[in-house]
Amino acid sequence: MTGLNKVGFKTRIFVSYIILSIPVLMCVSLILYRYLYDGMEQKELQNMQKTLNETMIHLELIIEDTENLSRSILFNDDVQGVMHAIREGDNTVSLTSVSSFVNSAIAYRDYIDSVVLATPDSAFFSTERATSDIIKMDNIKQKWWYGHTSSTDFSFLWVPQARQNTFLPKHHNHHTMLMRNITSKQDFITPLGSMMIYLNDSYIDNFLNQIQIGKTTNIWIVDEQKNLIFQKKTPSSYDPIIWKILDDMHVMSLDQNSTIKNIDGRRYLISWKHFPRKNWFILGIVPFFEINQSFLIMQRQIILLLMLFIVISLFASFVISSSISKPIKYLAKEMDKYGDQADQGDTPQHLFSYRQRQDEVGIIYNSYIQLTNRIETLIKEIYLKDLEKKDAEMAALESQIQPHFLYNTLDSINWLAMTNGQDQISDMVTALSDTFRLSLRKTTSPYILFKDELQHIQSYLVIQQCRYGDRLRCNYTIDPATLNLYTLRFILQPLIENALVHGIDKMEGIATIDIMTVLEDDKLIISILNDGNDIDLDKVNQILSSEGIQPFIPKDDNTCYGIKNINHRIHMVHGKDYGLHYSVFENTKTLCKITLPILTTDPYFIEKETQEV
Repeated sequence: MTGLNKVGFKTRIFVSYIILSIPVLMCVSLILYRYLYDGMEQKELQNMQKTLNETMIHLELIIEDTENLSRSILFNDDVQGVMHAIREGDNTVSLTSVSSFVNSAIAYRDYIDSVVLATPDSAFFSTERATSDIIKMDNIKQKWWYGHTSSTDFSFLWVPQARQNTFLPKHHNHHTMLMRNITSKQDFITPLGSMMIYLNDSYIDNFLNQIQIGKTTNIWIVDEQKNLIFQKKTPSSYDPIIWKILDDMHVMSLDQNSTIKNIDGRRYLISWKHFPRKNWFILGIVPFFEINQSFLIMQRQIILLLMLFIVISLFASFVISSSISKPIKYLAKEMDKYGDQADQGDTPQHLFSYRQRQDEVGIIYNSYIQLTNRIETLIKEIYLKDLEKKDAEMAALESQIQPHFLYNTLDSINWLAMTNGQDQISDMVTALSDTFRLSLRKTTSPYILFKDELQHIQSYLVIQQCRYGDRLRCNYTIDPATLNLYTLRFILQPLIENALVHGIDKMEGIATIDIMTVLEDDKLIISILNDGNDIDLDKVNQILSSEGIQPFIPKDDNTCYGIKNINHRIHMVHGKDYGLHYSVFENTKTLCKITLPILTTDPYFIEKETQEV
């Protein structure tokens, strides 16, 4: 923090702009990159899905056309006649018509490699490109698929790796063959034999290898049993990953989808689609880094753009911070000159133009001028107040003579009264002297010991007894534990006076005032009980409960103001839980109860010491 305080205003503004602008630019760049990145990902996923769809359409045409060819062979009369003759034991039947029909049927079908027709005992017909391993019955019976095709229905059976003796589903090898049983057209039940249509592996490979999404794109076509029917040959094999995807039944339950997945720490673009008329699906996979060259170019462009924006932001921040800090620096220099008696003619000319500005700089300058004028006015006022203070101190010194003169005069009157045997006058003068001493005591605290407050009341009642004579009797029931507690100054005398004026003055005969103190529930309770119940409790309660709104009080009823003032002082100092309460006691007396907190020390000096600390 200390180092930051040494940084200049211009530097702070410059750094603030940098702190604000660079994160914003970075956030905008990241958001832009994320937006473009997501858009390119979606584009690549759509391209992958489109490529797979086109591939599927072409392969589906081949598959359907091959199945149609098998139907043509099945329902051909020459084929039916030859197979019926062989089934009846005639092995000399001519195959010329069958050969002509089959060869002409596959002449323009480049994706057909060869066709083999066989009875349960022998393969009696094959096209020219058929090799010996698929036309000898001994070899056919050793194939892994032989024996799985004994049913006589019209379903098609696509056999992958048809030339293998064992089925290795996780190895790459095409040799895909369509096989179906041949039954008699007369009842479609009597078995005559079977046909095997082998696809041209080179044709399929050339077609699949033309698909170039990435350098190592793998494409699989699998049947409903997850047997690999066709596969694109690639430099890298992702067979384990593809088998893992095929085992994910949730994924494969979708008709089609394209996604990007993290598998074994690498990202792959994966897409699949189900064949419309067969329960097969085509699946493609390619490493994402092979198709994200455009992403790398976009990253470089965004980085260069971000660096350009940062440079522009730095330059703009420097220019803006300079334009903002320049007038502030000039004003600071002028403020430093205040009090140095600098020649006003040396003030730069542009400072005078600040008075005309309506922006914050103009406000600061005009406020500075007002401040200097105010400081000069305050200096003059303080100087005059110092003079007045000295005069007041002299007057205070002179006023100290007057109380001494008053006390000496009262002592002289007391001495004369005692000399002439006027004991009543002497008691009255003594009580008056004690009252003055308590009232003129020099202290700034609003608190007083209760025993001093009680002494003040006793002196006051001595004076009042000179007035009332034997009619006034005073009783004191004081708990000794309350004498050294602190109370607010001069709260009892107005209440005693109120008891005299409203109670005792209005009655004939002997009247009594009882003053009692007690400690109750951590509170100091002072009770003033006087004879005479001529009190309007509703009016008194209205006076005591009123705060901001002054109730109607007759102008000559000053005691009402007194009890309200005392109650308000207690509320202000101690809170609403303390104060005055009036009630009628035994239907003949008026009771004033004062509730105060228990204070063993003077709160004024404690608070003052706390503030000084």
